[in-house]
Amino acid sequence: MAEKMREKILVVDDYYPTRRLIVEALNQFDRYEISEAEDGREALGLFRAEHYDLVISDVVMPGMSGMELLNSIREIGDDASVIMITAHPAVELGVSAMKKGAVDFIKKPFDIDELIYKVDIYLRERSLFQTGRDGEEGHPVRWRDKTHQLSVQSYIYDVIENTEGDNDQIFEKIVDLSIKVVGGESCSLLLFDEDNGDFHPKIIHSDDE
Repeated sequence: MAEKMREKILVVDDYYPTRRLIVEALNQFDRYEISEAEDGREALGLFRAEHYDLVISDVVMPGMSGMELLNSIREIGDDASVIMITAHPAVELGVSAMKKGAVDFIKKPFDIDELIYKVDIYLRERSLFQTGRDGEEGHPVRWRDKTHQLSVQSYIYDVIENTEGDNDQIFEKIVDLSIKVVGGESCSLLLFDEDNGDFHPKIIHSDDE
């Protein structure tokens, strides 16, 4: 029986201690083959030379940022899973990363065990969607669509869970985030009255207001 090929992971971060922390944690697992780069340009050079199953990249780096690296990876048609990490999270940045195909957007400082867990989850999902039960190759487009859907849902849940304030502030965040995610111009949030069986407008946002 042929030995299963190790999954290739590329770690990109200009801050050496963070990069080494991730690399050393991943190196504990024999099923991974780890490479590292200190900026987007070096990472893209490695990417052009060989395929990687997953990329973990910082967002803010000199020369070529993580977002620029993500764009370049998608432009060359590669379907690698990409996890973005940053010390300066913003809703707009997170939504942009999700739309461009990132599977997750993690805030620094992060829990290394949680990161390793997510790496395992995304690689397992990738394997399940790319290979059918009978061992035949799956459909890359279906894999990317499903990954994008799961990533956006996960990001929305995380943003809402970390939103502080009363219900009205949470409702406002939901509406604002919905507009950003779909690139829409207006959004309404309606609350259902079970007693009367009808809906009541709670939050309405529109560019025409």
